[in-house]
Amino acid sequence: MSVLAKFYVFSSTHWPATHGVITDDFTSEFDPFAPAFGEKFSPAYLPGVHQGLGGNEVARVYSDAHGIYNV
Repeated sequence: MSVLAKFYVFSSTHWPATHGVITDDFTSEFDPFAPAFGEKFSPAYLPGVHQGLGGNEVARVYSDAHGIYNV
């Protein structure tokens, strides 16, 4: 004997959250109050664009004062 079990579960998929840090490979951070002290320098207020699979712009973001962005 066997029992057929059907589970109809639907879960909506959310957009993936993207965050990161923009860094400059040629300079170092010398400000002792910066989050990246002693590491690579993070330029402030740079624009960034996230594109979809077709090359269309999905979101436009700007980094903060420490080079960190969040979409």
